[in-house]
Amino acid sequence: MNNNSSSPKKALRKILVLFLNFIILYGLLRVVITLGERLQMPVIYYIGSSAYMIGLAVLVILFFWWNGGTFDTKLPLPEELPEEWSLTEKRAYLDKRRAGMEKARKLLYVLLPLLVTIGISYIELWFFV
Repeated sequence: MNNNSSSPKKALRKILVLFLNFIILYGLLRVVITLGERLQMPVIYYIGSSAYMIGLAVLVILFFWWNGGTFDTKLPLPEELPEEWSLTEKRAYLDKRRAGMEKARKLLYVLLPLLVTIGISYIELWFFV
């Protein structure tokens, strides 16, 4: 019973972390945009938005790499691995994949807010400027 009662708290905490990361990333981007406008130096905006896009690309590549070269959310079964692998090789591979998937899962707390930030920025650029 205790495990089920902590589940909504964990979900709420995850949502709050995602929202806080979005606020921070979006706020920093707005500072860069405002600074470029006030100083009348569009190069500041170009450098800032390029840094965000490069950061997004790097995070997507890291997510894909840590997740074992796939976007799967489940580990393969030992029977699905090559037959010529020994049991210890299969275990080592699955442990490495599990650790990588955990890193990738944590990376989503930055990757998703960054993706939403860039998306909102481009929607603002296309429709409100």
